[in-house]
Amino acid sequence: TKATAPATPSSPKKEIILPGGLVAGLLIGLVIAFAWDKRDTRVTSPRELAQSGLPVLLALTAKDLAGRQLAAPRSRAGQDFSDLSRSLTAALAEDHPLVLVAAASPGSAAAVTAANLAAALARTRAAVFLVCPAGQGPGPLLGVPETRRFDATSAAGLAAGELSVADVFAEPAGFPGLRVLLLSEDLHDLPRAHARALAELCRQQADCTIVQAPAGPAGPDSLALAEYCAAALLAVETSTTRHPDIEKAMQRISRLGPSVLGLVVLPRAGRRHRPPARVPEIAPPTAAQPALARDRKSVV
Repeated sequence: TKATAPATPSSPKKEIILPGGLVAGLLIGLVIAFAWDKRDTRVTSPRELAQSGLPVLLALTAKDLAGRQLAAPRSRAGQDFSDLSRSLTAALAEDHPLVLVAAASPGSAAAVTAANLAAALARTRAAVFLVCPAGQGPGPLLGVPETRRFDATSAAGLAAGELSVADVFAEPAGFPGLRVLLLSEDLHDLPRAHARALAELCRQQADCTIVQAPAGPAGPDSLALAEYCAAALLAVETSTTRHPDIEKAMQRISRLGPSVLGLVVLPRAGRRHRPPARVPEIAPPTAAQPALARDRKSVV
């Protein structure tokens, strides 16, 4: 009899090729994902920070903040910042109440930490100062208008004893006892004598002063106050900060003087803070323009 043509091919068999290809693709994908994860040095959770050698003093998630960068006093995040403020003041000496808050990487972590920590301290302290760069977060978070900035002229007047706290610090509404000093963006180099005068003013008239370091290399010279700070906190932003960034930030802060007490871990901000439009500087008060009511103490 004549041979009949086969109805289906004898090879390749779908029952073998399809499952085999699926398993091989899965294995290759797992290998690639494992290699990618090993190369990615970004911090994804507070558990990964054990190797840094510093304790995690506060760790918050996006759920804890509930979409708000300034936590409500009765919220979980607000209570955590209150606990951090109490432990921080307990670790500081009474005659050295300056604390530096720096970020391990560019972002909003330092601004959010500084604003919430200052607000928490103001709830239990009579006088709390916050020194921060203008246009980098704390001012808008606390409702402080950024039309009143501390520039080189104001620094010279403060060092000469011509200006007082009321002349250079702003008082945000709803935060009794808290005063905010916004450093002008063009204040790149703060002379040591002016920085010393500002630090001495903070020591004399504030129970505690929070100094926020600028995010990144640009910004005003708030690090000139670092040598007068007793301690420092390092803010880490998950999914943004890398482990080498933490090591570099720790080394830089140690060279400036203060010791790093620990880390504050915050979630990645969904929307970056954009600096507001540049506003003209306000000149210091003159004889024709009387200054505000001066405080009892002044810097000589």
